[in-house]
Formats: sequence, C-alpha cells, structure tokens
Amino acid sequence: MNQQDYQYQQTHTRTSYISDEVVTLKEWLLSMLLLLIPFANIILPFYWAFASGVKKSKQNFFRAQLIFMAISLGLVILSWSLIIGLLAALGLGLSY
Repeated sequence: MNQQDYQYQQTHTRTSYISDEVVTLKEWLLSMLLLLIPFANIILPFYWAFASGVKKSKQNFFRAQLIFMAISLGLVILSWSLIIGLLAALGLGLSY
C-alpha cells in the first residue's frame, strides 16, 4: 500500500466514523427545542432527514418521523373526507 492509498483510507475511515457518531443528549434537547419554533418545525425535519453531514442516527430518526407525518396527514384527510361525505349524505336525506 502506498502513501496515497493509506491517506485515502484514513480520510475515508474518519469521515464515515464522524457520520456514525452517537447523537448526544445535549444535541437531542437542542433539536427538540428548535422544533418548538413555528415554521422551523416544518423545515428542520426535512433538513435533518436529507442533508449531508448530519449524523446517521439523527437522519434516520427524522426520515422515520416524516414517514409517520405523511401517514398521519393521509389518515386525517381520509377521516375528514368521510365525515364531510357522511354529513352531506345525511343533510341531503333530511332535506326531502
């Protein structure tokens, strides 16, 4: 192994080690505090889920959170559609 290969291997190992670090309690508390800010709580999960340089565990957590948010939004839309449809059907049936 020559010097360049050794330097590449060291740099590559260091980079992957940094992204696999554990997110500390302080970082989680700061993240949760930032999510209390209006509009930031919409933008930051997308940033943390898809930006490079974010720790892998934090990135995976916010990707999972976005999936649950999408499922929840879909269920809310479906529920409201059913309720509005039911009320419309009852309202039309009573007007005759």
